[in-house]
Amino acid sequence: MGKNKQLIMKSLVGIFMFISMLSYSQTANFDARLLIRYNLEELNNLKQTEPQFVEYLTYKLDHSYFFISIDINTDKVYPMLYEIDYSTKIIQNTQVENVDPNNFNILKYSIESNPKNRIVYRIGNSGLGLALYSDNEVVAKFNKSKN
Repeated sequence: MGKNKQLIMKSLVGIFMFISMLSYSQTANFDARLLIRYNLEELNNLKQTEPQFVEYLTYKLDHSYFFISIDINTDKVYPMLYEIDYSTKIIQNTQVENVDPNNFNILKYSIESNPKNRIVYRIGNSGLGLALYSDNEVVAKFNKSKN
């Protein structure tokens, strides 16, 4: 009886390790930052049906914005930056006060880009602004990166 339990336990551990490795290999095909907005099943479906869209989303993670210094004491009013929970589609009530530009995931935030114009979001009282390239600029940069 004890050998059977050991055999069952070893089998369960093996199955668990196989499933873990399979899940890891599937996420390795995507930038992990995409998982904040899309679940693994959605990403796999998009990869199958619209692979260029996944490539474009991945490109946008690093190339759709830049940071600027803004004067918080000016008359110029910028919309405040907020986080959004994409699982519930609820925008958080607390303004973003600070970000790490070196570890930034644009998909965490409630932002609206514009086809023709750049938009700047104010990051609390940090003196930092998140500037979004226009949609047209991002598409042009993406297409140029493909050539």
